[in-house]
Amino acid sequence: MTAYIFDSETTGLNDPHLIEAAWLQLESISSLAVTADFLQRYKPGKPIELSALATSHILDEELAGFHPHTDFNLPIDVEYLIGHNVDYDWRVIGEPDVKRICTRALSSKLWPDADSHTQSAMIYLHYRAEATGLLRNAHAALDDVKNCRLLLVKILDQLAAERGPAGTRNVHISGKAERAAALQPGHRRVHLGYWPQPDCRRYCGEHQRSEGLFEGGHRQKALLPTSTRVPVYGR
Repeated sequence: MTAYIFDSETTGLNDPHLIEAAWLQLESISSLAVTADFLQRYKPGKPIELSALATSHILDEELAGFHPHTDFNLPIDVEYLIGHNVDYDWRVIGEPDVKRICTRALSSKLWPDADSHTQSAMIYLHYRAEATGLLRNAHAALDDVKNCRLLLVKILDQLAAERGPAGTRNVHISGKAERAAALQPGHRRVHLGYWPQPDCRRYCGEHQRSEGLFEGGHRQKALLPTSTRVPVYGR
């Protein structure tokens, strides 16, 4: 099983084109150890919207010499794509035939009393002392995937606390903010249990429910490593 944490920066919300892509390849969802990373910018086929400029700070003129956005492809071994509101990024890159795991849906389910479930808000919730440093380059794609990995650590921890210690597995996490950003591993043991399928209209803010359900249907275990079961969307 090959999982990648993925994030994109785009031209905006209206027929978005890719302008920056980043991913981290994970050794496994159970360990979260990073085996490779990727960052690349692309030239879009349309102007970047002002709202996107204000978010990513990537200017059209900076992209003139890059390959066109249509040249991007995920690695051929991707089975699972992990991201915060992952279906948005998945659609931007052409809806490839991969399963998706949404950290925003999981965050909304696990911490329903939080007033915001953006990735930055979740980093402040779980890494308050380090958050300012971790989020200094928020909305830069590579920084976002690194922070998504840190959030995934907390998701695994929370599921472990709620589902009990049986079948615990090692998970590599970071210590201080600088090491966290550099993805230097530490160790923690976690366990994932069964979890109901989230409704993306409620938890992700999507206008439509994701295509597909769990592998095997509602409350059936997803095709993840032993003792690792989370909501997975497939085509």
